[in-house]
Amino acid sequence: MRTNPLPLLNRPPKPRTNPTPKLYNSLEGGKTPILPLPQLEQMGFNLAAYPLTLLSASTKAMEDALDKIASGEGVEESDIVPFEHLKEVVGFTSNNDLENKYFVPRGGATTLQLKMNC
Repeated sequence: MRTNPLPLLNRPPKPRTNPTPKLYNSLEGGKTPILPLPQLEQMGFNLAAYPLTLLSASTKAMEDALDKIASGEGVEESDIVPFEHLKEVVGFTSNNDLENKYFVPRGGATTLQLKMNC
């Protein structure tokens, strides 16, 4: 049983003899070093996962925003994304389109209204 993966990452890449995907899975603060994508590709990795990177970055951004709000300073436009972009990213725009397409007024829809929405 291998306990230290670090020596494996310092070896020259092996020639690929089978098409099996090779996954690099890293965690900031974990034991595996964070390596640049070109180096991973040279080592034969064709998939790279960063499962906590975005969660960690967004947590820091939320804490920073909350600190600014709590101090009375407030957030600046450069600290946040524009509202139109936020609506697109979280799906508000597509949800509104679906709601408009399938909206049924109270009391039900007429046959004509249902045909117009299809």
